[in-house]
Amino acid sequence: MSEIAEQLGWLAATMRSSPVSQGMVTGRPRVEDLNVRTDHEGAPTAMVEGSCRIVFYFQEAAEICNSVDGFCWGPLFNSPILVVGYPIPRRPEPNTGLEMSLNTMAYLVRSQQVVQWGTRVIMKGFSSLLVATMASSSIIVWHLLKSRISGERVSYIDSRLEELDIRTSQDVSLRMIEGARHIVGWCASATDFCGK
Repeated sequence: MSEIAEQLGWLAATMRSSPVSQGMVTGRPRVEDLNVRTDHEGAPTAMVEGSCRIVFYFQEAAEICNSVDGFCWGPLFNSPILVVGYPIPRRPEPNTGLEMSLNTMAYLVRSQQVVQWGTRVIMKGFSSLLVATMASSSIIVWHLLKSRISGERVSYIDSRLEELDIRTSQDVSLRMIEGARHIVGWCASATDFCGK
């Protein structure tokens, strides 16, 4: 019952509208007043009823938004809610950011292809560009660049690309990109909640 309530709490927190009009908030659902009751215990018609109350605690996350590194994915969303306190799948590279599918990344930057531009692997839309900054056996970490002026075109030769620490090998293939997990950005810091 508690696991189902936790999953419903996560879903409800992610599907809510943000309580703020601009910026990011963190949301933490909390299961309270969990009650399980059995009618006619031991009988073939026994029925288990459960109820709980899910409370949401939201807090503005200006420190995440103002972080120089780690929040490059922020402009992909309008007033996002970051649900905290839930585990994510183990990653071979620590301190990496928001994981999403290749199709979702392409949709968000309005791109239809991944190209190799010199030594860089790039997914480019009109005003946003994702560049692969790190590749390992199972993940590819991307960095997002948005045009400096809203609605302006971003270029394959944007000067900000020269400032990035790109650690992809020369043999990053499209086949590797298809089968990899994709992460946009990286986390500036992480808090360990193991055992809590």
